[in-house]
Amino acid sequence: MRWTAVLRHAVDKFAAEAKERRAHLSRNLLTMMQRPAERCPRCGSSEVHHSHRSNPVDRVFWLLRWRAYRCHMCSCRFHAHE
Repeated sequence: MRWTAVLRHAVDKFAAEAKERRAHLSRNLLTMMQRPAERCPRCGSSEVHHSHRSNPVDRVFWLLRWRAYRCHMCSCRFHAHE
């Protein structure tokens, strides 16, 4: 192999690794920027959804802009401010 081919291979490898590092950092940044309501306090999963208001306490929380959420992974039900 000529030195130009070796150099080109090294530059391509470096560029691919840099692209992967940027993708990894952006995924972590998006995870960190999620609102607290989008993470389960018990297991930390981001797979949560709004839960129905089922009692008078939920309605009071709703008036204070605290919404009920439920985690898909551990079924934990919790309230978080919007």
